[in-house]
Amino acid sequence: MESKHNAPSGSDSIRLPDDSYDELLQIRDQLLLHARCITPITHQEDDAILELTRNMLADCFQQLALRLARALEATAMAEPDD
Repeated sequence: MESKHNAPSGSDSIRLPDDSYDELLQIRDQLLLHARCITPITHQEDDAILELTRNMLADCFQQLALRLARALEATAMAEPDD
């Protein structure tokens, strides 16, 4: 699949396949959603303790890390344009 997200010729950037680009956008959106879920709504919540188990937080990070790994692997395997 040809990418619309390539750097201009001669630049020091990488080629990003469309699927990888879309995956990175989804990861960004998921991180923003996580941030919104824990952002205090009122001033009373500013110092409130957020009760998350270590497993819950670890699962979030692990899922994101696996998705990033897949996107980066696809990027690394993409053939540079000659």
